[in-house]
Amino acid sequence: MDQDYLRNYKRLCKEHWWWRSRLISILKILENLTAKTPGVERQILDVGCADGVYFEEFGHYGDVKGLEPDPLLFSASNAKVINASLMEFDGDDQFDIILMLDVLEHIEQDEQALARIHALLKKDGHLILTVPAFNLLYTRHDEINRHYRRYSRASLKALFSDNNWSVERQEFLFVALAIMKLVVRLRERLSRPKTTSVGVPPRFLNRIALAWHGAERMLFGVVSAPFGSSLLVVARKK
Repeated sequence: MDQDYLRNYKRLCKEHWWWRSRLISILKILENLTAKTPGVERQILDVGCADGVYFEEFGHYGDVKGLEPDPLLFSASNAKVINASLMEFDGDDQFDIILMLDVLEHIEQDEQALARIHALLKKDGHLILTVPAFNLLYTRHDEINRHYRRYSRASLKALFSDNNWSVERQEFLFVALAIMKLVVRLRERLSRPKTTSVGVPPRFLNRIALAWHGAERMLFGVVSAPFGSSLLVVARKK
């Protein structure tokens, strides 16, 4: 990742409207999954967790551990975070829920990564996955963050096509942002930018964007979004 991006990562996760909106969606899914069996202590693994930036929020739904391969994001003071990639992790634990939030696109061999996730899940355990959508929206931002790809519904579905997975939910997130990213892609084709940066917008704009995507969540909780800049999947290990 870009060094400026890494230095600002924790603040982005906690304050930026995009990260906050995604977190709201993930917490709702965790609430729905855990409500089916109340009182059960669940083991949760957060893959690509930085220094456990969302452990407090996820901890309401179970005992959370995390993997973080980047030493610049890893905090040795957090005993629940292991400085290892998914493929390097050799623990024997199995988990009820595994979170991979915008991680899979950073892994070249994504099929092997999902196979490893499958092995780490308990029977009937769930994977909650988000990835960037549509290669058409691939921009300089993806290059800086070292994304190998973006996904379509079809390409993501193909990864879960064997009988070891049951896809319970697949949907797009961030409809308006997809349109904005398409404009950025077209602009970059005309004039390639030398640099790009991500920061927390001014408070007023940040609140407007968060409210806008809150309205999107309400609308597309009733009807399926036709497209978006991200894809979300909830899959169960058979």
